[in-house]
Amino acid sequence: MRQADRQPRCTPTGKPVKITRGTLDRWFKLWREGGFDALLPPTRQVTPRTPEEVLDLAVALKRENPSRSTAQVVRILQQHLGWGPSYRTVHRPLQRLELLPRPDGQAPEVFGRFEATRPNEL
Repeated sequence: MRQADRQPRCTPTGKPVKITRGTLDRWFKLWREGGFDALLPPTRQVTPRTPEEVLDLAVALKRENPSRSTAQVVRILQQHLGWGPSYRTVHRPLQRLELLPRPDGQAPEVFGRFEATRPNEL
């Protein structure tokens, strides 16, 4: 252990780091108690902050009128509930359920994108 904490280590990016004796002792204790799996970081268990009923209402509003944009759905939710989730919070489930294609089936017009035909053209 004493030799291990004196040796310089490198991160995957090549940056040198020093691992302290306390860290090595903690890792060794975890490994003894639970094996390699005890050294792995815990999995995140995030609870959603937006109630499921609100997202279900957003999906129902979009299915009721497919030409409604996500911004319109958010505005309706804000008027109906007195508060509303963010645009992206509503957009994700609509995108996951494939409710976002345009009614005419055309791809949206792209603004501001370009491609140079040769280096240093700009």
